[in-house]
Amino acid sequence: MFAHYAKGHTGLCLTYEIDPRDMYPVSYDRDLPRLELLEVDAKKIVKACLCTKHVDWQYEREHRLVLYDRDPGLYENERLRLTEISVGHAMSQVAEREVTALARDSRFSAVSVWRMNPAPATYGLERVRIA
Repeated sequence: MFAHYAKGHTGLCLTYEIDPRDMYPVSYDRDLPRLELLEVDAKKIVKACLCTKHVDWQYEREHRLVLYDRDPGLYENERLRLTEISVGHAMSQVAEREVTALARDSRFSAVSVWRMNPAPATYGLERVRIA
């Protein structure tokens, strides 16, 4: 996942405590989803449009957070709580220090910071706590 979504291990991953009722498992299919033109079931629309990917991505076993009970916009979400930040092993030292400093801010006192290092002799990653 870090190779795909964290800019070649130079980015980061945020871990949240999430109300599971807001999570939708992704469906993997060879074909695009189809909806009836007059479909009114919001959950069915969300699942079809936002939670379907091609079968080539099935190994990700992805779930998506979808909140559709509000008007569009940016919100502080009381149903999410940031718990961890994981930085890629190739992140610059300057950026890593900035992330670590942000996590030490009193608003994020319960947030831990981890570096994802290559695991010896495997293709995996291992977590090392840095803050």
